Amino acid sequence: ALYWPLPLGLSSHWSPSAYGATHAWSANHLLESLIAGQNPHSISDLGYPWIREARFIGWAPAIASWPLNPLLGPVGAFQLVVFLSVGLSSVLAARLIQSITQCAPTQAAMGGLLFALSPYQLSILQTGEAPKAQLWVIPLFLIAMKQCMESGKRGPMAVALAAFIASFTSPYYGLALPLLAGIIALTLLPSKQIRRGFTLVASTAIGLLPGWIYFRHHPEGIHSFFRPALAPEDLTGQLPIPHPVASVSDLLFGNATSIETTMATHHQSYLGIFLLLGCAVAAWITRNQRITGRKAGLGLFIFGALLAMGPWLALHNSSVGVPLPAALLEALNYPLEAGGMYYRMVPFAVLGLVVITIGCLEPQQHASKWLALLLVLQISDSIRSTGPWPLPVEALPDYSELQIEETEPGGAVLLVPIRASRDPQTAQRAVLRQLLHRRPEVSLPGDLKEAELHDLQGALNRALQESDPSTALRVQGFRFVLYAPAVALAEHRIERDRLQRALGTPTRLQEGLLWDLGETSPQPELITDKLRH
Repeated sequence: ALYWPLPLGLSSHWSPSAYGATHAWSANHLLESLIAGQNPHSISDLGYPWIREARFIGWAPAIASWPLNPLLGPVGAFQLVVFLSVGLSSVLAARLIQSITQCAPTQAAMGGLLFALSPYQLSILQTGEAPKAQLWVIPLFLIAMKQCMESGKRGPMAVALAAFIASFTSPYYGLALPLLAGIIALTLLPSKQIRRGFTLVASTAIGLLPGWIYFRHHPEGIHSFFRPALAPEDLTGQLPIPHPVASVSDLLFGNATSIETTMATHHQSYLGIFLLLGCAVAAWITRNQRITGRKAGLGLFIFGALLAMGPWLALHNSSVGVPLPAALLEALNYPLEAGGMYYRMVPFAVLGLVVITIGCLEPQQHASKWLALLLVLQISDSIRSTGPWPLPVEALPDYSELQIEETEPGGAVLLVPIRASRDPQTAQRAVLRQLLHRRPEVSLPGDLKEAELHDLQGALNRALQESDPSTALRVQGFRFVLYAPAVALAEHRIERDRLQRALGTPTRLQEGLLWDLGETSPQPELITDKLRH
C-alpha cells in the first residue's frame, strides 16, 4: 500500500530512491557472475573504464531474489523481496516477543508489526537501503541467543549461524551482536554461569569471523566499487545533516525530513511518541507487578538507545560534550566508529519498547484492544513522520536503442556532461540503466572522484580533436555517447553543440541525445598510479 500502484507492475516500474537501484544491480551482478564462473568482486561494468574491487552486503535479499528473476526481472524481483523483508521482520519479531512475554499470538503479531513498520524502517524503505531493511536479523539472533541460554546442545550452533547470516546481510546490525552477547555474558557472572556466557560470546565470534575476514580488506577511495556510508565529520560539535547519530530530540520527536527529492538519503531515529507513551503508561500501571520480559525489554531499549546516540550526547542538532558508552568503543577502534552511522542501532531500542509494552499489557483486561489502538496510532505516526506516501512510481525506461545484438561484448556508454557523474541522482539512474541494457557505464553508484572526472574529460577532449572522433572513442571501448544533462546549463549546451559537430546527428531519446559510434569491445583497465595520487 505504501508503494501503490507499484505492486501491480513490479517488472515494469520502479520507485526511485537513493540506493534502490544499486542493491538491485548488485543482486543481479552476483547472480550473473556466479553463473558465468567469474569473480563478482572485480567490477568494470560500472565505473568504466577502470576495474574496481567490491565487497557486497545484503546477501540474503540478493539470494532470495534470484529465483524470481526469470518471472519479474532483476528490478521487479528485488523490489518484491524488499516487501517480503518487512513481513519477515514482523514474523520473527512476533515469534521473539511471544517467547519472551508468553503473550497471545494475536498480541505478538501486533507487536511484530509495531517493530517492522517503525519510523526508522519506513525511512529505510524511502532511501532504498535494502540491507538495513532486513530487521529480521535482530530477532533471529535474539531467538538463537535465548535458545543458547536455555539449552546447551543446539543453542551455540544457532547463535553462530544467526551471527553469520546477520554479518553478510546487514553488517551494521552484525557489529552490535558481539556487544550484546558480551553484555549478556556479564549479567551471568553473579549467578556463576560463566561457562554459558563464554559459550554465547564464543559462538557469536565464530559466526562473525567469516564476515570479518570478508570485509576486513575492503578497498577505499577510487579502488572501491562502492564506498560505504561514512561519517568522518567531528561529532563533538554541530551534527552533520542528515544526523549520523540520534540526538535526544530525534528519538523523542523525530528528524526533520527533506522532500526536495525522492532520491535523497533519509535518516529517521524517531521511536514514535505513541509507542513511548504506551510503554510508559503500561509500565506505570504494572510497576508493582512481576512482569515477564520487562527486564529483557528494558535492556534492549537502553542498549539500542545509548548506541544510537553515538559517542557524545546531543540534545538537538549539536553535541553538549558529554561522553557516552560509544566513546569507549571509538577509543578502542571498534568497527562501528569507521561507519559512524550510530543511528542504525535504533531498531534494538524499538524492539525493547515493544517487548516492555506487550509484557505489561498482556495480564490486563482488554489488552488486545488497547494494543490494536496503539498499533493504529503508532503506524499512522510512522507514516506521518516519513513519506510522503505512497512513494513516487515511474515506468522503467526503454533502452532498446542500446540493446543491440553483437557477436562480442558490447561497448561502453559514455555519459556527457561527464561532471554529471558527480550527482548521486544521475548516478543512481545510470546504475538502473546499466542493469537494463547490460553495457558498461561510466557512472558509479557513488560519486566519481575528481581525478577520474579529469581523466575522462581529457580523454573525451582529445578524441573530439581527432580527425575521426568516433574511431578515437571506439578505441577506448565506447560504443555510445549519451548526452543527458540533469540541468540545462549554458556550458552543457556548448558541450552538446561540440558533440554534434564532432559526431554528427544523434538519435533523440527520452533522456537526451544518443550517438552510436559503431561496434567495439570494452577495454577496462586497472586504476593507474596517476589516478591514485
